[in-house]
Amino acid sequence: MIEVETLIVGAGAVGGVLATLLHASGHATGLLVRQTGDAGAPMPVTLRVEFASRRAPVIAAGVPMGARLTDFAPRRVLIAVKYPALDTVAATLRALPPAVPVVSCLNGVRSTDLLRGALPGRSVSHLTVLFNSKVDAPLGYRLTTRPMLTLEQRDAPWRASLRRAGFRVTQGDASAAWGKLLFNLNNAICTLTDAGFLDLMGDRHLRRAFLHTLDEAAATLAAAGIPFRMPLPVPYRAYRMMGLYLGPLPAYAARLGNSLSATAQPSMAADIAAGRPTEVEQINGEIGALGRAIGRPTPVNDALVRLVHALEEQDPPRFLSPAALLAALETDRRPG
Repeated sequence: MIEVETLIVGAGAVGGVLATLLHASGHATGLLVRQTGDAGAPMPVTLRVEFASRRAPVIAAGVPMGARLTDFAPRRVLIAVKYPALDTVAATLRALPPAVPVVSCLNGVRSTDLLRGALPGRSVSHLTVLFNSKVDAPLGYRLTTRPMLTLEQRDAPWRASLRRAGFRVTQGDASAAWGKLLFNLNNAICTLTDAGFLDLMGDRHLRRAFLHTLDEAAATLAAAGIPFRMPLPVPYRAYRMMGLYLGPLPAYAARLGNSLSATAQPSMAADIAAGRPTEVEQINGEIGALGRAIGRPTPVNDALVRLVHALEEQDPPRFLSPAALLAALETDRRPG
């Protein structure tokens, strides 16, 4: 059995970056991956993270990777899979010793509740991932923003380990996860129009579509009495005014402040390109579910969910122009 400080479940864009930077910094890290054939003993693999900046790649050699939880003895487990795999992963984790904490790195706000329900009595918390990354090649990844995280659990040694690995770590609660969800509402807009993050604020149609989406979501959270904290260190009203009146300047600020790559796109776009189901239900759909629970209509986010699901069924995908998407959302916003 291999003893590791942290076992990361999932070797996708988020799990791979976390595993690479942690292991390269001296933090004993393992990877649990989906079984693809006979599950033998874990094999040591080499992971690589490239950066959009001129920073040299980080290479982590000898990372133990296997498909059986029983091959590892972790001190903590990080979940970095997509939502469709969460139930299966939760069932597997019931075999862990009760003292091993579980940390969710999934988008949205629902994963911790699902894990707590599936793993009663176990410590479950959330790690809000504030960086954008993609899979470049098998076990090869590219960071297109600064590696930033918000840690829910108050665990000083774990926080110190993340910082030694190069992550910028802040402390936060559920309001950080809700703020990240609001920021992620742009994923559907970028995906439907095949746009990048910087295009979102540079194009007036996309910018206005995002503001409609944000305004509806923020009003829904306020009506439900749910606090949120945006990833950028400004109040929501200031963030909104920047987007409304400063044109592409917020995008350039993001590029400077967060090292945002000009080519950065959301993981939802990668899912469409690969023919996989997206997480739109866990992002824009979460606003619709909350609206229905409190009796408040959410036509803009509901429309984005429908449009993304329609895009999932298209081969090849037929993207909308920014003007066409805005027109569709403004039609849905009109009463009656």
